[in-house]
Amino acid sequence: MVPLAAPGISHWLPEPGVGPPLRDLTVGALLDEAVARWPDREAVVFSAYEDLGIAARWSYAELEARARRVGRALIAAGIEPGERFGIWATNIPEWLELQFGAAYAGAVVVPLNPLYRTSEVEFVLGKSRAAACFVLPENRGASLWAMAVEATAGLDHLRLMVPLGPGRDGAPSWEEWLATGDAVDEDRLERRRRAVRSGDTSQIQFTSGTTGFPKGAELSHGGIVNDARLFADRAML
Repeated sequence: MVPLAAPGISHWLPEPGVGPPLRDLTVGALLDEAVARWPDREAVVFSAYEDLGIAARWSYAELEARARRVGRALIAAGIEPGERFGIWATNIPEWLELQFGAAYAGAVVVPLNPLYRTSEVEFVLGKSRAAACFVLPENRGASLWAMAVEATAGLDHLRLMVPLGPGRDGAPSWEEWLATGDAVDEDRLERRRRAVRSGDTSQIQFTSGTTGFPKGAELSHGGIVNDARLFADRAML
């Protein structure tokens, strides 16, 4: 018989009925709750890419405000509820802005591995029929932007590509793109937010494709929220 856990780590195995109850929450509602409880507490501290102009120290209230601005910009860009967009970037603050902004606008995030090559980016964006893609221009000496331009050249359904940084090749900068949402009424975003349900798709994550082409797995808002809550409970965070 194979033991369920090695000696010394069995305490990580949950006992039946132990742990927080599942909650009927969306990703956006999770942030809203945090803002209500700890508006001024630090939520994001990041300085790894200061040379690229990417750094942040935000409270929960500031993160919410930035996410709502992303949500309004997504609406201004014509992204409809349930429509998908890609994020090709490492773990940077803009990832959080886009994730929560998508949750408010009812859009679906398609994460792309920062180590993907051109053909893999084309496959994932094509298979998911992404309407937009947000790209960290460079990573580990590789021009993700140049690869993204090549990968999306034949994708007629992809209407928008935005660099997470300065503008490139006629595309607006991240800040310029965010500003396009300033004309969108906050009530319009709020109607979108209220229409999202915990069972709606929040992300489509593609498998590694070890034995074939990657397959998209749909993750619901409630699944993501409760997975994070249960992990935090077991890790005593």
